[in-house]
Amino acid sequence: MAKRRNNRKRRVFILAVSLLITTVMFATSSYAWFTANKEVKVERLSVNVEAKNGIQISANAVDWKSYIQKNDIWGATTKYADAVNQIPSTMEPVSTAGNISDDGRLELFYGTVTNDRNTGNAYLTAQQEEDEVTSSTNMVGKYVAFDLFFKVTKQSRLYLEPGSGVTPVIPDGAPENYNGTGIQNAARIGFVILGNAPSSTAYETLQALGTTSAESKSLYLWEPNYNKHTGAAV
Repeated sequence: MAKRRNNRKRRVFILAVSLLITTVMFATSSYAWFTANKEVKVERLSVNVEAKNGIQISANAVDWKSYIQKNDIWGATTKYADAVNQIPSTMEPVSTAGNISDDGRLELFYGTVTNDRNTGNAYLTAQQEEDEVTSSTNMVGKYVAFDLFFKVTKQSRLYLEPGSGVTPVIPDGAPENYNGTGIQNAARIGFVILGNAPSSTAYETLQALGTTSAESKSLYLWEPNYNKHTGAAV
């Protein structure tokens, strides 16, 4: 019973990453996006998250398993009414100052560049984007965002295994050593740690962890392919 009371759940917004997790139960929100020039997109998105070593994972804090796929994330809203799980058909460049809103969302902005025909100067304007619920028939938005819940039996650390990250699609006819040095390697991933609670906590309480003050949340940013950019991009 003592061990059970010490179990922890944390909610995390996590993104298209394959996770090796040696952690306590916790919830998270994950975001994935990239920053680049105007009028660029990344298509053919596939999202999979795997929990290993006995850790359980859930997209709604109700149904627990060891592997989460895109359909699990899309279907989370059937038992998690406030979930805003956005998996668009394409990703477009957005950026962030690292601010977290009071509802646990990472603030992301979409930039538009225009050129003055008279002076030749370029002007950048930014508009804040809002997370939207998406489905297999309605994939909107410019970046990926979704909530995940993790459960473990004792407090531990969370690790990303070496194979985790964003893997670019290899085009047909590409050379054997092709590693995609273009925009497909400009993805960034943000982890917003929203909180934790004992494993006996009602799922409604776990789902509401994101509504606490922004000061109680922490953000981690990761650029998995930073070492695969071209020299000019670096």
